[in-house]
Amino acid sequence: MMVRSNAARQQELMNTFYEEVRDLTEEMANLLLASETEIDSASLHRLCRGAHTIKGSSQLVGFDRLGETAEVLEKVFKAVAEGSLRPTTEVIARLREGVEVCRQLLSSRADEQYKDLLGRLLAMVRPQRREGISS
Repeated sequence: MMVRSNAARQQELMNTFYEEVRDLTEEMANLLLASETEIDSASLHRLCRGAHTIKGSSQLVGFDRLGETAEVLEKVFKAVAEGSLRPTTEVIARLREGVEVCRQLLSSRADEQYKDLLGRLLAMVRPQRREGISS
């Protein structure tokens, strides 16, 4: 029986994390690219699940900004799924941007972009802002 060092286990965990987030963001980007102003319920479920998984995994390994971005994406996907936010062209564009920022945060290239995006995404699901929200 071979015993791996803590460093080897940590490296394996990080490799799995990177691979999983790359796969999930690719799937999410493809689902959003197929959407113009409507997202079917199966796709919404996969998008919510992807964002939720990225959020949890990121927080586990200390990628806080990536986890925060995924958490906000998850909130927006849920708002669309619940019908409190219509999937307008603008909403879908912001979601695509959010997935791209997740990709960039994975490779540490999006420090400045993520705060601006989070503010715009959160504004879409805050009760006081009614643009793009169905009555």
